[in-house]
Amino acid sequence: MNNLKILLLGSNGFIGSSLFKYLDNKYIVNCAGVTTPYEELENSVNESDIIIHTIGVTRSHNESDFYKINIDFSFQLYSTLCNYENKKLIYFSSIHFHRNDLYGFTKRYNEYLFSKEEFVNKNQSFIIRTPGIFGPGAKPNNVSVISTFCYNNVNKIESIINDPEKELEILFIDDLIKLIENLFENNKNIELINPETVKISVNSLHNLIKAIGDNTTNDLKQTYSPSFLKNISTTYNSFNNASK
Repeated sequence: MNNLKILLLGSNGFIGSSLFKYLDNKYIVNCAGVTTPYEELENSVNESDIIIHTIGVTRSHNESDFYKINIDFSFQLYSTLCNYENKKLIYFSSIHFHRNDLYGFTKRYNEYLFSKEEFVNKNQSFIIRTPGIFGPGAKPNNVSVISTFCYNNVNKIESIINDPEKELEILFIDDLIKLIENLFENNKNIELINPETVKISVNSLHNLIKAIGDNTTNDLKQTYSPSFLKNISTTYNSFNNASK
């Protein structure tokens, strides 16, 4: 096991739990969240080399959740990290940071916070503008349209598509984890990262998942890369196997 000490913030969600499963086999991993007492969070930061911040509300009927979770917790973490030097922060922003809503505002605010000169002069800051992340373990009818389409197809439920030509940017969870692990050896003070994504329309994605379910993907092998087809199939099969 590598002696690198990692503090994972948000280990209960899809991305966080997938990260924990992978990293815990290779590194010393501690977990914390928004309900972690301040002194405990500070001790965890003190003992860690790398802090991975995955916590964030994507949607909520309660506006205060965006302030409490997306902003207040990040500011608490920022204030704590400013007391230290040589810490590496990996923060999950979003490709939707520019949205003119409360979610977009919170992402822009946190990008600003973790890019401040007083912060990056003492610590390293890596801000990842995450696209739609998919893979086994992502819940349907939540934030992953791929999981929703897979779940619906396996369970013979018709998917409602309101904007079929909308273009999605997506990334497989394993590729995100590889990107994060590569940052462990990155020596930059600050970097804004826009991962390479697969772009696909909602309708094309729906048809692809249906073809996987029908085992008729041979005609699509020249349209999509083998790795992308494999990743979508792996996600689909996780739902298919769960239904048996």
